[in-house]
Amino acid sequence: MIAKPIQILRLVKMRHALFGLPFTLSSMLIAANGIPEVETLLLILLAFLCGRSLGMSLNRLWDRGLDARNPRTEHRLMAKGEVSPMGLLPYLLLFSLGLIYCGFALNETTFLLLPLCFLFLILYPLAKRVTIFAHLILGLVLSLAPIGAWAAIRNSIDLVPILLGVGVLLWVSGFDIIYALQDEVFDRKEGLYSIPARFGSRTSLVLAGCFHLLSPILWACAGFFASLGPIYFTGVSIIGLVLIFEHILAWKRTTQSLGFAFFQLNTLISMGFLATVTAEILI
Repeated sequence: MIAKPIQILRLVKMRHALFGLPFTLSSMLIAANGIPEVETLLLILLAFLCGRSLGMSLNRLWDRGLDARNPRTEHRLMAKGEVSPMGLLPYLLLFSLGLIYCGFALNETTFLLLPLCFLFLILYPLAKRVTIFAHLILGLVLSLAPIGAWAAIRNSIDLVPILLGVGVLLWVSGFDIIYALQDEVFDRKEGLYSIPARFGSRTSLVLAGCFHLLSPILWACAGFFASLGPIYFTGVSIIGLVLIFEHILAWKRTTQSLGFAFFQLNTLISMGFLATVTAEILI
C-alpha cells in the first residue's frame, strides 16, 4: 500500500530542513547579489527539498531494522511497519525525478553535479555500517546544497561556495557526532561505526568542538573572498558564540541538553546565518 503524503512528511522530518535550507538560500543570495528570478528560486527550493527528502527516506529505509531495536527510535514509522518499503518506493522515484528535473532545468553545472549528489545520498545510509566517517559523509551531503545553489546562479563553482560548503560539512559533522552520543551504547552493541561508539564521549566532544571551531572561520573566509561587509562578519562572530554555548550544553551529556543543542541551537545558527546574509546583501 502506498504511504500517505502526511506519513512521508513525518518520515522525512521536514522541520529538520531548517538545518540545510538557510545555507542554500544564503549561497544563492551571495551568488546573485540579491534575489534571483522567481523560476530559479523555485527550482533551487525544489531541488533542495527533493534531495533532502530522498536522502532521509533512504536513511529510514535502510535503518528500519536498527530503528526497531533502538528504544530511542522504535517509534519511527518504518520501524513500526506503518510505512513499508513498497509504500515508500513511489516517493523515492518522485524525489529522484524531481531532483533530476531541477538539475537539468537550471544549467549544465547543476546537471553535472547530479551524479555526485546521488552517490552521497545513497552512500550515507550505508556508511555507518562500515566506517567512522559516516558523520563526515552526512556533512558532505549537506555541503553540496550551498555549492549547488551557487552553481544554479553562476553556472560555475569557485572558492566562495566551496568555503561555505566545507564550513557546512564540518558544522553538520560536528552536531551529528553530538547527536550520536545518545546512541553510543546501542551503536557499540550493534557494531556500528559511529565516532562516539569507537572513541567514547569525551574524545567525540573534543573532535566535534574542533569541527565547530573551524566552521565560522571558513564562513568568515567565504565572506572575505565574496567582499561582504561588517553585518556579515558580526553575524558570523555571533554564530561562533552560539556554537560555544552548544558545546557547553553538550558536555552536560543529558538527553535534554543534547536535544536542545542539536535542534534548537543548530536551527538558530542556520537561520541566523540566513538573516545575516539577507541583511548584508539586501540592506
